[in-house]
Amino acid sequence: MNKTATILAALLMTSTAAYSNNTQTGNDLLADCQSPDDGGGGSVNVAFCRGYVLGIAGASPLVCALNGVVTASQLAKVVVRYLNAHPENLHESATDLTTRAFMTAWPCK
Repeated sequence: MNKTATILAALLMTSTAAYSNNTQTGNDLLADCQSPDDGGGGSVNVAFCRGYVLGIAGASPLVCALNGVVTASQLAKVVVRYLNAHPENLHESATDLTTRAFMTAWPCK
């Protein structure tokens, strides 16, 4: 299983790298996820962030064992922590970075 996940991760990273000029980067996603509250309990950017990471969590075959028990807010916090810990990669695709964040937090067994 780990060999398959590694191969899929490599394919995912190379397939999205070709489109990096037209995709959201880690810099973009981090800015959205860390947008200040608009005073009404949330912001459009934070809502986008949560929807984005929830979509990646639901769509990626590389993300294991979440089973609906993890909230969008928790997913976003995991991604923000990962992005802050890896500023050297923020120019990369937000999809790739989000997937790596989830694979680090919840490795497939």
